[in-house]
Amino acid sequence: WNQNPFVAAERSYPVEMPYKIKHVYVLNMEVPKGYVIEELPKSLKVILNEREGSFEYSIAGNKENIQLRCILSLEKAIFYPDDYQGLRDFFANIIKKQEEQIVLKKIK
Repeated sequence: WNQNPFVAAERSYPVEMPYKIKHVYVLNMEVPKGYVIEELPKSLKVILNEREGSFEYSIAGNKENIQLRCILSLEKAIFYPDDYQGLRDFFANIIKKQEEQIVLKKIK
């Protein structure tokens, strides 16, 4: 996602998704010749209401490679109005983390 799907500040009816979600994204990237890693985002794990969902962002790098793994899991498909703010904040954290950049620096 490039924006939070839950934009309303409040919600008085359930969020009904068609199914549970399990997205896994893996990136293995070779650092281009003539560049070094200047900055990597920090790894992060966010839990939604103990067991209802999780987001794991794990990144590591060395002189030659960058490895990134993102796992988004929602363990249920219906979220009631009382859970809405937590769901909205959960997705806000995901969007914020995915906007962080990997910074490479050219070697002189």
